[in-house]
Amino acid sequence: MIREQVQITPPGSGVPTPFCSPGGITEIEGFADFSRAVRVALDPGLSLGGLASQSAVSLRAEAEQYLTSLKAHPKIWEFCVSLFKRPKELFEPVETFWCCGVLLELIHNDVYASLADSDKAHFESSLMQWANDTCPCLDLQKHQFVQNKFAQLLVITFRNSGYPNRWTSFFEEIFALLPKGMQLIDLWLRILEAIDNYIVDNLHDSRDASSRARNTLIKDTMRVTCIPQITNTWYHILSQYHESRPDLTRQCMQVMSPYFSWIDITLVSSDEWINMLYHFITRVDLRDDAIGCLVELCEKKISDTGSKLQLIQALRITDCMPGLVAQTMMQVRPMLAAGDESFDDGTGFLSRLTDLCQVVSLELIDVISSMLAGEATPSAATMTALNMLHTCVPMLLELLSCGHSGISLKVCEYSIRKYVELLKKHPPPAVPRTHLPQLLNIVVNRLEYHPVAYNFDEQGDYENTVCLLRKQLLIVYRNLASLDRDTVMQQIIDRVRICISSNVTWPQVEATLRILYTFGEELGTAKTSIFKQTDHEFCKLMSELFNSNLAAQHTHQAVSYTFLEVVERYYQFFTTFSETRPLLLQLTLGPSGISHPNPKVRGKACATFASLAKSARQMMSESSDVIVANVERLLAANTLEISDRCALYETVGVLISQSEGKVSQTYKYLKIMSEPLMVNLNAALQAPSDAYSLEVANTTVYLAYLSRGFSGLAAPTMGKVCSDIENEWNRIAQTVVSCSVTYAHIPAVREKVLLFMHRMIDLLGGGVVVYITPLVERLLRCCDISDLSKLVRVPTQLLQRIKGEAVPVVDGFFVPLTQRVFQVTSVEWLGKVSLMHSEQAREHLELLRAYYALLIQATQPECIHLLVTEKSKPMLNTVMETLARGCVSHPEMDVAKTCYQIMNKLAASWYTTLPGFASFLAQQVVPMTLHTVQQESFNSSDAKCYAVIGEIAILYLFLNNAAGPDAFLSALQSTWNLPPEHVALAQQALATGTPKAMKSLIRQWTIVSKQRG
Repeated sequence: MIREQVQITPPGSGVPTPFCSPGGITEIEGFADFSRAVRVALDPGLSLGGLASQSAVSLRAEAEQYLTSLKAHPKIWEFCVSLFKRPKELFEPVETFWCCGVLLELIHNDVYASLADSDKAHFESSLMQWANDTCPCLDLQKHQFVQNKFAQLLVITFRNSGYPNRWTSFFEEIFALLPKGMQLIDLWLRILEAIDNYIVDNLHDSRDASSRARNTLIKDTMRVTCIPQITNTWYHILSQYHESRPDLTRQCMQVMSPYFSWIDITLVSSDEWINMLYHFITRVDLRDDAIGCLVELCEKKISDTGSKLQLIQALRITDCMPGLVAQTMMQVRPMLAAGDESFDDGTGFLSRLTDLCQVVSLELIDVISSMLAGEATPSAATMTALNMLHTCVPMLLELLSCGHSGISLKVCEYSIRKYVELLKKHPPPAVPRTHLPQLLNIVVNRLEYHPVAYNFDEQGDYENTVCLLRKQLLIVYRNLASLDRDTVMQQIIDRVRICISSNVTWPQVEATLRILYTFGEELGTAKTSIFKQTDHEFCKLMSELFNSNLAAQHTHQAVSYTFLEVVERYYQFFTTFSETRPLLLQLTLGPSGISHPNPKVRGKACATFASLAKSARQMMSESSDVIVANVERLLAANTLEISDRCALYETVGVLISQSEGKVSQTYKYLKIMSEPLMVNLNAALQAPSDAYSLEVANTTVYLAYLSRGFSGLAAPTMGKVCSDIENEWNRIAQTVVSCSVTYAHIPAVREKVLLFMHRMIDLLGGGVVVYITPLVERLLRCCDISDLSKLVRVPTQLLQRIKGEAVPVVDGFFVPLTQRVFQVTSVEWLGKVSLMHSEQAREHLELLRAYYALLIQATQPECIHLLVTEKSKPMLNTVMETLARGCVSHPEMDVAKTCYQIMNKLAASWYTTLPGFASFLAQQVVPMTLHTVQQESFNSSDAKCYAVIGEIAILYLFLNNAAGPDAFLSALQSTWNLPPEHVALAQQALATGTPKAMKSLIRQWTIVSKQRG
């Protein structure tokens, strides 16, 4: 039954049958099919109950296919237009909606533009007839979607009609319809919204110059001809319907506010208009949109500052807003005090008030800045603007001090920052600093964390907003400090002493410490000179602070963390007063530092301790006994994270390694720090078990970090003591290597021992050669690709550190190392550009990069014979092949540059000494240079690619000198297919003997060869 009701008879050929016009109404054969098809395809309220799901889907698909075929008919526009001329009793919303959509497509496809003027007039009059006859009968609750679509169609038709040369009566026709009822007023507002969207806004978005010119002409014509009547309709709607239809009033305000930026502002800024908007602000249902209108009015761009000031005065914002802000703050303050920052009606309105206060303040600041720029002394107009700004500032400060982080952030980020910039740019008497003390106090108070609401362990939206707010507040505070350093310093002194002597909350202490830390940045190098003046109040303050028990009283993680930052920033205090050394150690190593229960504070304390070891090294090293004892205690407690323990080992290593006047103690301290670690390693060696693997890995990395303070022990030394230290590190290294050989099957151990070996090569130099070979051979048997790239860097570093002395050692494992590299990867990976961003490809490319770094080190003059020893010579062909592929196929140009650098070094060393190498260069390497620059990714304008061209130019110059100009020019010509004139240019460039001219020429050849394809 239902299937029969909605069954569709599709046109036979899939194209609608021809139109006919019985009774003067354009119809189509099977018109009922169209009606049913639209209902089935578009009407979500149509019930297809009783049909199986598959049948319903099939039926909708059939309906959509029918409608699609209907759109293809050459006279579809006539059919759609005919529906707008039907009697209102035959109105069907989904049919009208579909026709609007089709006509919009036709306009977009220039079908409307191709019509004769008479057809266009018929098109336009049909739309106006529907608006006149049918629109007054619509149910606005049910048919909003039709109103929206029709308004869009009407405006786009108007836009494309040729106005103002055609359809000049458009607005008069619309104005005539407005008395017909609410539906027409609703349509009018939607038309205005569409004009803003598709003509005014589209003026800026359109990329088509002719479209921009058309839209500009429409806008300019409207401004001259009909904007006064349009603003009258707004006033009529707002004044007549704000009681009976507040929804229509809100809609009108939302529609008209975007127009303020380009219409004559005097039309909407009279006393009647402004009084009406302020009346709306007193109503909860209208106030948000009324505020929005005032914001748009205030933001109106006016080039003349005097006229702009008159507009701001006419808006009376500075007169009316203080009371509104105070009243709203009274309503929301209890909720904000409890930490509730949700935007209910009260806080939402407060946010809108904030926007208005911000806008008027920013506009006044711009006006004042412009006026003061051209005045020796402030004029009467400037003083008026300053007085208005000084009325706004208390409102801004009240909003800044409110408990809502989002509102405070908006105020601080824009208006407060601009206000402070104005104060900096124009000192008194031009701009008085009346509100500066109050602003300073509010900034500090607003820095305080909420003691309950803020979650330090889990960052959410609220916490992120607070962090952003604090960042902006501190920017303002730094600017205030540079504006008036003495006032800021006195405020800090007062607040710190209150924190020391009074019972204050931890958020107050943290905020005070934070401004003290920030002020240190403003002081800069002046801190040192201040601390040399023992009677200076700020110097006395720092002594009081560091000698107080403030850090012990307030153990909250935020206080302890910030206190450590203060210690680090003001380290000059401790270096100036050497007697404060125990105090510094207590602050960093004690309960408020590394011994703090919070892991973030402990991490910060370790970082601060490490920083002080560098910045105050001499003073710290004088307390090595105490430091080593304390660190030994802390490490034994086993409460620190691995990263923190590493930082401690490194810091102690720095302090004990080369302390002036304490060299004799270094060996003793090293034994103290390393002995517990060696016990762990020996235990793991005596009874090997995978259970020890984590301990072995961690112990190895601790020793690596401890060694960072020591360097160059293999160099000319400090006598027997240094020999003892070197012997101790050798003993440590041998134990680590023994453990590593045993536990090499554990990935974590392999990673850490490679880190340790890099440190030992730097530390002991040639001393490592006795145990490096067994370690490399063991690791080669079990390492994966990520370990292998690190392992390849071990011989690279060794060759760099001791050069030719390392060749016999590296020669022992060079062949198996190279073979292992190409068991794990292959040169084919160089061509897999499509995979280069995957993690797998990244590992392969990283290994190849490490391999090429080894080759470039092996081609140093002292090491180059490594490649042609009896053991390595069989691998030479493979090495050269991988080198050639690196020049051509590696996706990273810095690697290609490295490969050409290696090739240049080999050419310089082997051209005359290695049989066959000269012909290899001429027959393979020179053609290879062309393949390099012809890569799709090679761009000769890119700096890295141009560097590759530079290496090719150096190679060409060498070959020209070595092979002779005639032979090389012949090879060059056949490779690049050079015309005679370029051969002559090449001859001239090569004759100069410098790469610059050759680089420029190769760049030209590259461009030409790519154009040839």
